[in-house]
Amino acid sequence: MKKFILVLVMCLVCTAVHADVSSVILKKDIDDNGNIRVYTQYKIDGVEVESRYPKLDGKYYYVARYDFMNFIKEDGTIMSEAEKEAYIELDIEIHKKNFTKRTFIKKNNLDIQQNGLSNLVGKQGTTKTATIKISETIEWEVKTDGTKVEKIITP
Repeated sequence: MKKFILVLVMCLVCTAVHADVSSVILKKDIDDNGNIRVYTQYKIDGVEVESRYPKLDGKYYYVARYDFMNFIKEDGTIMSEAEKEAYIELDIEIHKKNFTKRTFIKKNNLDIQQNGLSNLVGKQGTTKTATIKISETIEWEVKTDGTKVEKIITP
């Protein structure tokens, strides 16, 4: 019984120590406009990321579209197959980094909301005017009643 509990604890520890965004390219095809579509499944910490697309073989996915122009180098030549694949893989890597950033921000926003800002609710404030910069030398001080005062800015 002790061995069973130890194995169970180790399994729980090992499965909880993800901290990554992974991807799997599920499919590629051509859309009605002739664009190349690449279907990619993403997981954050081992959990599939839901998307607005209908599931493909029971999996959520995101679609990136490419066309011929994406694969032309600055010197006007066309990328090799390896370069095209590297281009798409880099795009997917950027998408994974964005998932990582968004997940980090969401978790920290939740922490701030749940564990901070305790004196915020109930506070009141009033703003009487706002400033709109019209040009380098003119700005308006405006009010909600529709009036404004024009001010000349001297550099």
